[in-house]
Amino acid sequence: SPIPAAACSDSRFALGFLVVTYYSGVKSDGTGDSTAGINQAIKDAWTNHLAVFFPSGTYIVSDTLKAYEWGLWGQITSGIWSSDQKHVLVGSTLGSSRPVIKLASSASLFDSLSSPRPMISFRKFDALNSNGTSEVEPSDPYGGLPPNFEEGRGIIFFEELRGVDFDCSGHAGCMGILMNAAQGSSIKDVKINATGAYAGIRAGVADQDGSGGNIEIVGGQYGLLLTSLPITNASAQ
Repeated sequence: SPIPAAACSDSRFALGFLVVTYYSGVKSDGTGDSTAGINQAIKDAWTNHLAVFFPSGTYIVSDTLKAYEWGLWGQITSGIWSSDQKHVLVGSTLGSSRPVIKLASSASLFDSLSSPRPMISFRKFDALNSNGTSEVEPSDPYGGLPPNFEEGRGIIFFEELRGVDFDCSGHAGCMGILMNAAQGSSIKDVKINATGAYAGIRAGVADQDGSGGNIEIVGGQYGLLLTSLPITNASAQ
């Protein structure tokens, strides 16, 4: 879908920022459900080499935000720089607090400890065979894979999440951030309220040449899980 005209007219667009509040349904006042609009902004920013920008406020979501990449069959991806398209999400530094993405109290998909689910998922999927020619999302944003794809390990470069806080409190199976990335990727200036939740962050901040800074995690069964991402979708093999 085309980028909203109002977003293109915003002076920040010329500087490379796609302001998320111009998308339908995205509210920064702590009401409604901003999931679909934010996900569309993430896709549009990826396609057009822009950064997603969150003005100050509280954004309610009911499902995972998806910062996905694909290496389709016929593209040169394995072991080589995949693309100059990267996911960059940044929050406003104006005001007394950072923008907050808060999980809706009714988001039951995040309530099972046996099936952890991230609020935001940075992942890459590489085609296993000639059937992997289109971008297909897995049903499980944590460890699941689309048919005909495998996890793209070690080649997700320069992903960035900065200046945005997350609140997944009260959801036993929720983790704030999954960033299965590699060189040059970073998580900075982020606070996660994981009280009564599974974890704050899984992977991504201790990789080679990656970085993390000014990260605060409150509560959670785990704070940082710096281990390899599990692969659970046998149908992808």
